[in-house]
Parts: sequence; structure tokens; C-alpha cells
Amino acid sequence: MTTGIGSGNRRWPSAWELAFWDPARWQLRPVARRCGDWVNATLRRRRTMWLLIVTLALVVIPGPVGAVATAQTRSVTPGMSVIDGISWMEIRDSSGVPLADYMFATNHGSLLHPDNTAVSLVIGLEFAGYMAIVVTAIWVMSFALTFQWLDMFSRVLTGTADSLTRQVATPMVLTVAAAVGAFFVAWFVVRGYHAKAVMQVMTLVGVAVLGPIYLADPLADVLSSHGLLAQGRDVGVSIAAGLNGDSDPDPGNVVAGIQGSLADGFVRRPVQVWNFGHVVDDSPRCRAAWSATVQSGDDSQVVNAMKTCGDSSAYAKANHPGFGQITTGLLLLMFGTILLLFGAYLGIKIVWSALDSIYHAIMAIFGFAAGGFIYGPTQTFLVRNMVDSFVSAARMAAYTVFLGVYALFLGDLFEQARGQVMTVFVLAGIVMLIAIFQLRRLDSSLHRGNDWIANRFALALQGASRPAAGAAGGTALGMGTVGTNHTMSAAGLVTQLAALNTMNANPIIGVILGRRTPFDRHSRLRHRAELATWDTFANTNIYGRNGQMVNMYLDRDQIRAGASYAARRGGIGTTRGAAAAVHGVTDFGGTLLNAGAGLIATGWTDSDQVYEAVRLHSRVLRDAEDETLLSKPVGRLVTALRLADTEEHSPASYGTLETFAVKFREANGEHVIRGLTDAERARADAYLSNPSKLEIQAIRTLATDGVGNDLASGGRMMTYIGTEHARRSLEAVNLLMEAPNDYARFQAVQAEVNAAQYSDLWAAGVNRTPWNAPPPTTRP
Repeated sequence: MTTGIGSGNRRWPSAWELAFWDPARWQLRPVARRCGDWVNATLRRRRTMWLLIVTLALVVIPGPVGAVATAQTRSVTPGMSVIDGISWMEIRDSSGVPLADYMFATNHGSLLHPDNTAVSLVIGLEFAGYMAIVVTAIWVMSFALTFQWLDMFSRVLTGTADSLTRQVATPMVLTVAAAVGAFFVAWFVVRGYHAKAVMQVMTLVGVAVLGPIYLADPLADVLSSHGLLAQGRDVGVSIAAGLNGDSDPDPGNVVAGIQGSLADGFVRRPVQVWNFGHVVDDSPRCRAAWSATVQSGDDSQVVNAMKTCGDSSAYAKANHPGFGQITTGLLLLMFGTILLLFGAYLGIKIVWSALDSIYHAIMAIFGFAAGGFIYGPTQTFLVRNMVDSFVSAARMAAYTVFLGVYALFLGDLFEQARGQVMTVFVLAGIVMLIAIFQLRRLDSSLHRGNDWIANRFALALQGASRPAAGAAGGTALGMGTVGTNHTMSAAGLVTQLAALNTMNANPIIGVILGRRTPFDRHSRLRHRAELATWDTFANTNIYGRNGQMVNMYLDRDQIRAGASYAARRGGIGTTRGAAAAVHGVTDFGGTLLNAGAGLIATGWTDSDQVYEAVRLHSRVLRDAEDETLLSKPVGRLVTALRLADTEEHSPASYGTLETFAVKFREANGEHVIRGLTDAERARADAYLSNPSKLEIQAIRTLATDGVGNDLASGGRMMTYIGTEHARRSLEAVNLLMEAPNDYARFQAVQAEVNAAQYSDLWAAGVNRTPWNAPPPTTRP
């Protein structure tokens, strides 16, 4: 059995199969788009997908993370690290134990206890993932506070600043800039602005004195051991320690203490509670035993150490792993991830502030080399960079205080919690979430302060008067509608939105991003819809891979093909051809509604000719419904004949008459009448030569009520009579079309059509009324 479109044993693939095996369908982006559309179709699917994502993040992902972290596990010899993936961070707790040596000591089961094996496997993967996440978070915060990262950039940045200074601060540039600055002084004197002139003279002298000192080593005040960044870090750490009760803090020791406090609070105690059900450090013997055996790399020694130190409950808990420990691991993973987010966010803020200070210090080179001598925006640029450099260091100190206070506070909180580690751990996660939002508020406040200071200095240099009390402070020349690029006014917001809208409508941006108005919400969906529409209407290669038309539009070609095929009988552009083309459209599955479009698409330019052919064809079909003849082809031919006489024998009506004569002949073609005897043919020809109601009824009775050979003989004669009526009618119409003005030929057509309808009436036993009697064969 074959399916699809084809003939015989040949099978053509369906449209669905062609689309399914299209390589473009299975590329990453189309597959992702279809999956996204399927998920977003219903609210239930979206909620289910989010539930799966959360489950994946908390259960599945920690497994691969742990597997990667432990992929390079070395042989379990004493003193060797168990998790080499995090050992390079060298994070230790307050007892000096490397966090990379931590392990989850439990009963791993056997063939007789497969449940313990399964539980310990899940816990092991959770433990490795938790260690990788939390230790990374602690390392990020410690790395940011120790400023080890700055050593990587200091030499490169110093060399870059020195090279830039040699290129910019040349005698020619200094001379030209000083001359321009002197011009502004002279201009203010001429205009009578003596206060501004004096202020500009003082500014020129200040820049001339401080410039050479600064340009000699531009980044010395930032990157040196006693520079802004180092002092800001030390001040921040000292303040944090002082707020925690340390009256004489040492920054290096405080940073190490913060690291140990975080390691104890977020790793050591939670792991002990997770492993043994409580903090074993509460017992000095067990604390020492755990610290000593955990570095051995053998978890059985850790379990036995709990028994030796007298903690029987810890020993029992380690030998009986349960599903509750899996739940505890999920909680630790959740809040450990929050810790990582907190540490990463705060660490990035500290590094960003330091690099921001370095950036403005480099930009100040241009100000001391030339811009500081010139009144206006260039002086404002120098002021802004100097203020930003100092304030960035102060902002870094503030972030350090923020981190130190939180870290030391959480350390004290874990210290006071004793056995309530999980409660404090959950509360600490909530506190860290709040701390992230508080840090954003602190950052915004520091930016506003920076803008205020820079604006006041710039106004003072330009000789602006102090704003009245309660009035909004002015913005210095060159500061722009966004102040110092940190805050934005309402006018600035409107300007930026207008610029964004201009970019959105820019054709170059559209070319780069691959779609029009790329910033609109549904630009991707509209782009796909437009491509599909263009592919449907603009491409002509309907069989090419990149030129497929939607199947619903292929009927236009089908209709045009039907009109073109049938029009060969009369020719395209002729009245006779138009009638034949309408017939072809209907034969090819079209309707009269789209027949006119099919003819015009085929080549007809005379719309009146086209619409007249459609009108007459429709008129025949409508009026033929009132005919009482059993044969519809005969009824329509009779109606077309009557309409041709009514329409004054117009060429269009003759073309329609020919069309329905052809349809009558197509319905009664050359049948193969097997077994028709000479006697049967002679009897049928005699009837056709001299039609008689009694004779046709006798033949019909023989065909319907006869038995055996008589029944077959009657059927053969009835079929022959119908075929001959169709042939003779079409031959008479063809002769008429050769000489349309010969009325005798029209009468011959009437005679043949009347004979056909009389045969239909007599054979069916239907009586005609005065209103639907056969037309006369001659005019009255």
C-alpha cells in the first residue's frame, strides 16, 4: 500500500515529510524557538518549566559541579587534598585546616545495604558541589580584599600611563594650551569680569605647578603601597574591625580573620551539622580529632575519631545516612548560592571602584597636559577626574567596611549560635539578600555625593555664584544634562530616549542586528513573520528550498493553467476564447468568482470581454435550475441556446453556447458499446431520423423492464441514442461557429437540441408546460 501523491508504485513524499527532513529545521536556533513557543503557550507549561529549572539548579547541577571538583582526586594519603579543584584557592578555617581537605564521612553501604550506597552517592555529589560554590564565594571576597589582583595590572598600567604622558605632555602642547588659557584671562579683563579673570589666573598657576609633579608619575598616588587604593583598603578594614570591637587592628590580620570567620561560619560548622547532626567543635577533644583526621583523606578515620572522642551520636549519625541529610544539603546549596552571589557582587564593586580610580587618574593626564589651562569644559573634565579618583578610593573603602562589618557580624553570630547553625545559616542567607539591596543604595548615594563635589569645584573655577538657599544647584559648564555621567535629569532622560529611538529606527543598526527596529519588544517575532510573508509573495521559484510558496496560493497557478488550456479553442484575447477559458477554470476546480482573475492573469486585457463571458456562463447555470429535464447537460445546453437567441446572437452568447455543447459532448463521449448489433443500430438510427415518443418509450421499457438479452439490448440502444444526440448537437454548433451569421445553421442547432430534449422528456415521461416548452426551430 502506498501513500502520498503519485501513481502506481511510485510515491511522492508529503509536505510534512519534506519539512521534517529539512536540515534547517533541526538547527539550534529553530529548535530553541519552537521549544520556547511550546513552553510559553500555556501558563501551566511555564510554571512546570520554572519548577524543573529550580529542581535542576538545586539537585542536578551540583552533581556535575561536584564531579568536576573531584575529578582530579589524588590518592588518599594523609595530608593530601581531597578536592583538588578548589585547593589552589588555599582557603583555611580558623584552625588552619584547608577547606579543600573537607570530606563527608558516612557509611557508603554495600551489596547488602544498597540504600546506604544510593543516599551516600547523592550526598557526596551535593557535598562536592556545595564546597565548590561556597569556597569560591569566600575566595572571591578574600581575593578582592587582599588586592592581589592589583599586582597583576600595576606594572602594565604604570607603563601605559608613562607612555601616554610622553606622547601628550610635550612642550608644544603645554605652550599652546597656556596661550589659549591666557586668551580667556584677557577676554574676561576686557569684558570687566575681573573676578573670573583672577580665578583663571590662579587656576593656570595651580595647574602649572601641580602638573609637572603629577605627570612625573601619574599613577603613583593610586598604585603605590601608600597610595589611595592601599590606604582606602586599610582604612576600610580597620574601621570594620573597630566596629567589631578590635581597638588596634592590623589590616593583614583582619583580612585573614575575615577569611577564617567566613570559613567557620559557612563551611566548617554547617558541614559538621550536615554530617553528624550537630557541631562537634563544642567538644575540644572532638574538635581536635576532627581537624586532625579530616586531612587524612580517609573518611573511616573521621568516623572512628568521633567514637574515640566520646561523641556517640555523631558516630551513629555518620554510620546511618538518611534522606534528611539530602534535604539539608539542598538547603545548604540554596543559601550557599546566595553567599556566592553576595561575594561576587561585593567583590566586583570593590574591584570596579579601584579600576575606576585608576581610569580617572589616567584621564587626568590630559587635563594637566593641556585641558586644565583652558576655560570651560576641559577644566571641568580635569576637576571631575581628580574628584572621581579620590572618591572612587573612598567608595572602595566604604565597600570594604560594608564587607568587613557583614563578615565579622556573621562570624560572631555563628559563634553565639552554638548548635543552632542551620537557623543562623538560613537567617544569614536572608541577611545577605537584604545586604545586596542595601549595597545598591549605598552605591547610588556615593555616586550622588561624587557628582555634588565635582559640580561645586567646577562652579567655583568658573566663578559662578552660589545658588540661593532652597534653590537647585546649577550644573557646571561641560557637565551636561547627566551631571558627571552618574545621575540624569528629566530633560537628559528624554534626550537619551530620543537618541535610543533614533538608533532603533536607523537602517545601519538594523543591518548590524539583522532586523528592523531591533529594540522593540516583539521585533524578533515580527521579523520572522515578515520573512515568511516575503517568501510567500516575493519569491517566484516555488520549488526551491528558499522560495517555497504556501500551498493555499498554488490554486492561482491551477486556475491560470485551466484558463490557458481551454482558451486554445478560441484563442487568448477573443470572445470565443473567453467563454472557453471560463469553462476551463471551472473544469480545473475554480469558481466563477475567481474566473475573471484567472482570465486576466492568462492574458486577457479587455475586462468587459472577460466579465461578459463570466456573466453569460453564470446566467446559464442559474436559469438551467428551472429546467425539468433529467439530464443537466441537456438542460444547460437548452438554456444556452435560448440565451443566444435572447442576446441577439451576440458573439459572447455563441461562445457560451459552444461551451455547453462541448460540456454535453464530454458528458456523453464515444462510449464503447460492445455487442451492439446491426439491427439495434438500425433501430436507433431510425429513431434519431424520425423521433417518436412511442418508439423511445418502447426502447426505454426494453432497457428497464426487459429480461436477459432484451434488457441488455435496450440499454445498448439508449446509450447509443444519448451519445449520438451529443455528437450531432456539437457538430451543428461547430458549423454555426464557422458562419455565425448563417441563420439556417442556427436553426439546425435548434433542431438537434430539441431532438435531444424531446428524447429526455419522452424517456422520463415528463410533460412540458407553456412556460418551459422547447423553442421553435424557426422564427415566428
